[in-house]
Amino acid sequence: ENLYDDTGGQYWQHKKYWLEEEGTECAWYGVLCDPLNRTVLSLNLGANGLRGSLPFLRDLSNLEEIRFPYGGIAGKLDGIAENYALRHIDLKYNPNLRDTLLDIRWGRMTTLTVLNLAGTRMDTATLSEEFCTMPALERLDMSESGYAKTIPDSIGNLVKLTGLRMTQNNIVGTLPVSFANLTALRVLDLSYNVNLGGTFNFDLMETPNLETVGLGDTNVESDTVLEWLARCPKLSDVRISSERSFSGTLPTELGTLSNLVTFDITACRFTGTIPLELGRLTGLETLEMGGNLF
Repeated sequence: ENLYDDTGGQYWQHKKYWLEEEGTECAWYGVLCDPLNRTVLSLNLGANGLRGSLPFLRDLSNLEEIRFPYGGIAGKLDGIAENYALRHIDLKYNPNLRDTLLDIRWGRMTTLTVLNLAGTRMDTATLSEEFCTMPALERLDMSESGYAKTIPDSIGNLVKLTGLRMTQNNIVGTLPVSFANLTALRVLDLSYNVNLGGTFNFDLMETPNLETVGLGDTNVESDTVLEWLARCPKLSDVRISSERSFSGTLPTELGTLSNLVTFDITACRFTGTIPLELGRLTGLETLEMGGNLF
C-alpha cells in the first residue's frame, strides 16, 4: 500500500486489484509471487505513471526484481537499500531520479545481475569502489544519465560483466588498465563521451564473446584497437568513428569476422591499404571508412 500511496497510485494507468483485501496481493497488477503465493518476487510497473519517491520496501525481503522504467520517480533509492535479494533493477528513463549510486550499500547486493539506470540523473554520482564489488553483476546500463566522473580502476572487479553501456554521458579521464579484466563482455558502448580520452593499449584486451563495440565520438587514442577487434570472432557491430583518435593499419584478420554486419571507422587515422580479405565478409551490410589516410 505504501508503494501505491507514495508513487501516485490514483494516477497509475493500470492498477487492477490494488488495495483490495489482505491476501490478494499476488493478484494485483504488476505483482508476481512464488508458485505458492506466499511471497512477492517481482514488481513490474513500467510506463505506468509512477511518480514521487519510492517507499521503503524492506518488508519484501525476497523481492528479486524491480521494473519501474519510463516513469516520474524522483528522489533517491534508499527505499530499496535493504532489499539484498534483488537480481534485477530496471529504473531507466526516470529523469527525476538523482544520484542513485550514492544511496545503497552495493557491496551487499550479492545476487544483483542487471542494473539499468539509463536516462536517470547521475551528474554528481560516482562509481565507488564498493559499487564495483558486486560479484554477480552482468549488465550495467548508465547511458544518457549525465554521468560526469571517471571510470574507476575498480571497474575491473566486475569480472562477470557481459554488457556495459555508458553512452552519451560526460565521462572524463582515461580508460583504466583494469578494463582488461572484463573478459566476459558481449557489449561495450562508451560512444559519445567526448571528454573520455588518453591512450589505451587494446592489446591487453581478450574478449572472445564480444559482439558489439561502440567507441565513436570519444577521444580515446590507440593504434591497437583493430588488432583487438580482429581477435573477437563473434563481432557483429563495430562503431568507432572518433575524430582521428584511432590509428594504425587494418589487419588482414578482420576478414575472418564472419558475423560482422556493421563496420564504421569513419574519420579515424588509419593508414596503409584496405585488405582484400574484407571481401570475405559476405554478411556485411554497412561499411563506413571515409576520412581515413588510406
